[in-house]
Amino acid sequence: MDNIVENGEYCCNGKTERVFSNWLCCHLTIKDILNDLARLFKDANIETPRLEAELLVAKTINCKIINLYTGSERKIEAEEVLSLVSMIKRRLKREPLQYILGHTEFMSNSFFVNQDVLIPRPETEIIVELVLEIVNDREIGDEGFINIFDICTGSGNIGISIAIMLKCARVFASDISGKALEVAKANAKRNMVEESVMFIHGDLFEPFGTDFKDLRADFIVSNPPYVAEDELHFLAPEVIHHEPEISLIAGDEGLAFYKRILTDATFWLKDGGFLILEIGDKQLDSVKDLIMSVGVVQGLQFIKSVKDLQRIDRVVVIRKMIKDEAFNKLSMQH
Repeated sequence: MDNIVENGEYCCNGKTERVFSNWLCCHLTIKDILNDLARLFKDANIETPRLEAELLVAKTINCKIINLYTGSERKIEAEEVLSLVSMIKRRLKREPLQYILGHTEFMSNSFFVNQDVLIPRPETEIIVELVLEIVNDREIGDEGFINIFDICTGSGNIGISIAIMLKCARVFASDISGKALEVAKANAKRNMVEESVMFIHGDLFEPFGTDFKDLRADFIVSNPPYVAEDELHFLAPEVIHHEPEISLIAGDEGLAFYKRILTDATFWLKDGGFLILEIGDKQLDSVKDLIMSVGVVQGLQFIKSVKDLQRIDRVVVIRKMIKDEAFNKLSMQH
């Protein structure tokens, strides 16, 4: 039997193993191996087969993608083939390409990733863009800096990206996973903002109450877990079998973390400060209902939602009203 799929994973057998043996025996060129690998990934239903083939071959021989074409007749050595085949087998088992490469790009910056952290997605860049947009439109912060709380920081991609682009930002990033924080610290150093980002180990706002009880935020940003338990099986095998479940699952309805964040955010936000959250597909109405039931009583006001490139409502912007605004709004409701 040739290549088969088991539990969403494409397994190496027959034809694939013959391809690998041919690479070892025939001392093939970069061009030959690229073409073979692109076909193999296409047969395995890899979404971008040519690009992934290019990235893995480039990693194997330690070059840029363009060099694969300017040096396409260079022959691949046996040791390089063995290294490449090892990575291909991981990918055919649906391990995400980013974990195999060890890094990914976010806001045009490079971030380390491994199976201790969720892989940053392009749509999460909306959060960073919104912070920059609001800062550019308003005078926020005092003493020449802006306080950013990055809750559920994971790889640190949101807070670190803000620190890179806003020199006035002081970022305080929390995560319940100590292993995730180690990755985030490495990313802060990689992007040369380790002096601007402080990492705090604990659950949501809990660690702030111990060490930073008098600190208040101009912005709270978060991409919290938001997948309902009964929806996990709808996700791609790369996500289900390889990304950390702690970064994905949020109770029966996928709303557990929003409830907790909305309950505590008012205490930690400055008056007029902003809470910016990523949300899941079709969660906008439920999150708005939570804002009305939990947030308004505490002075939080829904400002807007922002769609991603697939036209899905992906991010919500919430503002803490100043005291007079909050009083007037509550008075109007009664």
